[in-house]
Amino acid sequence: MTSSASKFYTIFIFVCLAFLFISTSEVEAKLCQKRSTTWSGPCLNTGNCKRQCINVEHATFGACHRQGFGFACFCYKKCAPKKVEPKLCERRSKTWSGPCLISGNCKRQCINVEHATSGACHRQGIGFACFCKKKC
Repeated sequence: MTSSASKFYTIFIFVCLAFLFISTSEVEAKLCQKRSTTWSGPCLNTGNCKRQCINVEHATFGACHRQGFGFACFCYKKCAPKKVEPKLCERRSKTWSGPCLISGNCKRQCINVEHATSGACHRQGIGFACFCKKKC
């Protein structure tokens, strides 16, 4: 009974280590699929598509896939990291005087005078005021 228990324990440890090895190797970068920008015509040979994607478009690999009524060459590259846009805060203009009637003028004032990224007229109370958007 002890020899079968030790065999079971050994197999259990081996399976756990195998799962650990497989799960750690899956941490690679995600691949994104994009239609080839250099391929012309229908894609009938995946090998040629793959070579072109790797050699010309510097992709990881390529393959022919159905698109519409035919086949197109798609390249697979590491996905670009998502660009994080800076958070913008909107505040009433410090340099605008009077009611804001034309958003384009407000925007120019915000960008040129207050060094904001944008500006627009918004309702405030019973009238309209110029508001500028700046990085928080």
